Amino acid sequence: MTEEYEKAVKAVVAVKDNEYLDFHARRLVEMAGHIIMGYLLLLDTERDDKFRNSTEIYIQMGRAENRARAEFIANSSLDDLGQFKQVQESV
Repeated sequence: MTEEYEKAVKAVVAVKDNEYLDFHARRLVEMAGHIIMGYLLLLDTERDDKFRNSTEIYIQMGRAENRARAEFIANSSLDDLGQFKQVQESV
């Protein structure tokens, strides 16, 4: 998950546009959160095996969530912001 996150961050930063970074910031924070929680659960599991089941389930779920966000980032461009602005304005 960490490698996928690093790739997503590089892709967003490479655009060199603050609005684009703001647009994807939430996705990047959520990805980082899943990674951190996975590591914290691993530490708990090392201390007490009763956390193993929860850890495996959370990491599996976090991996899927991160893949979805990374895929969205990989398939978006600066041009997409205009479309999202139109949708927000009409709501």
